[in-house]
Amino acid sequence: MKKKQTNAAQTLRYYWKKAIKYRWILALNLFGIFLGILGEGFLGPLILRDIFDIFAQNGDKEILFDQIKILIFWLFIVYTICDLGGWRIGQFANNYFQPYVMRDIEKDCFEKLQTHSFKFFSNHFSGGLVSKTNRFSRSFEMIADVLQWNIFPITIRFVFAISVIFYFEKTIAFFFLIWTFFYVLASYLFAQWTQKYWRNAAKNDSKVTGDLADSMTNIFTVKIFAGQRFEKKRFWNTVLTRQKARTAAWRSGAWMAVWQGGAMIIFEILVFYLMANAWKEGVLSVGTIFAIQTFVLMIFHGLWELGRRFQDYANALSDAEEMMEILAQEPDVLDSKKPEKCKISKGAIAFEKVGFRYATDK
Repeated sequence: MKKKQTNAAQTLRYYWKKAIKYRWILALNLFGIFLGILGEGFLGPLILRDIFDIFAQNGDKEILFDQIKILIFWLFIVYTICDLGGWRIGQFANNYFQPYVMRDIEKDCFEKLQTHSFKFFSNHFSGGLVSKTNRFSRSFEMIADVLQWNIFPITIRFVFAISVIFYFEKTIAFFFLIWTFFYVLASYLFAQWTQKYWRNAAKNDSKVTGDLADSMTNIFTVKIFAGQRFEKKRFWNTVLTRQKARTAAWRSGAWMAVWQGGAMIIFEILVFYLMANAWKEGVLSVGTIFAIQTFVLMIFHGLWELGRRFQDYANALSDAEEMMEILAQEPDVLDSKKPEKCKISKGAIAFEKVGFRYATDK
């Protein structure tokens, strides 16, 4: 049996082929997300900027309060239509999109497994195959979540934030742009580095599932041949190996969080200094500083979450790799190019012209 080498690109192409069948539901999902971000990540902060600028003014408070009430009304409209309505549209669309695709993936995996010979199943634990199939569909869910709810939103938020900051203060905008580029690049490279640890953890997870299923399936043999001690030792070694693999994978994630936090602290201090200097020069108002800080914090939150989700993304690709190898694997036994038409349409045992009676002397 020849095993084909698979990679992340092959897995992503397979998932995309399944997902594109429901392109209109996906488009509705992305439209809802865009609408939600338009409210909370662009229009909302700009209205709040005007409100804070009014707070900083010295004038007739009754007149200023009337202006604030109008802005609060528009803030309510924006949050209701864009934020509340947009996110719900995206969520309800996703409630159909991902389950449909996962259903097709599970069906495809089952049908592919059915094409393999008896030798294939003799060489693979049934529990391991079940685990790989389940992880393969869940990996799509994880990857789709990262793309739909993390990468797409942070990209839209970043475009909005950079546009507004560039309009008010170009120096901060350029600094923000350069810092974000290197931050995302480093996060991606860090996630690629951690993937080897997550891949090893996924393989050991399948090994534990397979050993457990094998032992439970053959429990009768284990008991009559007094194999409990051997099975306990074997399973302990398996879970011990998985524990070490998990620890290594989680430790790599902890180191990623260390540098992410440090990079954000340095950037925040520098941005505050630049905003304070611009305020001293009369370039930025109090409301504008509030708006810029709101945009920066939103991007920080999105980038922090994105850095963590890069790990989930790498973990999902590692989980999917084993099943992708099986999907790309050619079965041992193949039909000939011109197979004879099968005359058997179904399997059955039939009893025809069979009678029963007691012997006459009984």
